[in-house]
Amino acid sequence: MITGETTLTAGQVLTKGKGAPASQLHESPTGFLGHCPQENPLWPNLTVQQHLEVYAAVKGMRKEDAAVTIKRIAKALELQDHVKKVTRKLSAGVTRKVCFALSMLGNPTVLLLDEPSTGMDPKGQSHMW
Repeated sequence: MITGETTLTAGQVLTKGKGAPASQLHESPTGFLGHCPQENPLWPNLTVQQHLEVYAAVKGMRKEDAAVTIKRIAKALELQDHVKKVTRKLSAGVTRKVCFALSMLGNPTVLLLDEPSTGMDPKGQSHMW
């Protein structure tokens, strides 16, 4: 329910011990939530850079801030050699790194990670964790 994949029926979401009204979750969950689902939510014909820019825009990041953050995340996850590649040409491990990078944009308060390092080599896993 937090990610919007199922309909809100009952209960509440607490972050830092405080509740968020359901209306707030419907309005803009992007500000506080980073989500790396098990299935890769990527468009096969967009580059890694384009994905990062689109997700940053959806998160409401300013272009200047997004550019700095994208460079920082790409360096931390060793994605610099892949930013100009379309995602359909990436290995499974690099694809998971991209999905993890997307979830980190906007410095979310809450991260929902569903097997984010599956398919990554040990070095990639250590960079992520």
